[in-house]
Amino acid sequence: MATAIEKKRIYTYEDYLKTPDDERYELIDADLIMNPSPVTYHQWISRKIGFELEKFVEEKKPGCVFFASWK
Repeated sequence: MATAIEKKRIYTYEDYLKTPDDERYELIDADLIMNPSPVTYHQWISRKIGFELEKFVEEKKPGCVFFASWK
């Protein structure tokens, strides 16, 4: 009995743009990959770094601190 081989779908940047804003996707080598949320340790470290950055920016006034990209 012959086995059917499923053809791999090739995703494009346009497919990536259609992904929901509340979910994290990456387009890597024509694969659309959903990334999980960061683990607790990562969030803890990010918060500590962000706190130090904010203190520096408030003191020196070199600009603004943002934690996510914006459109």
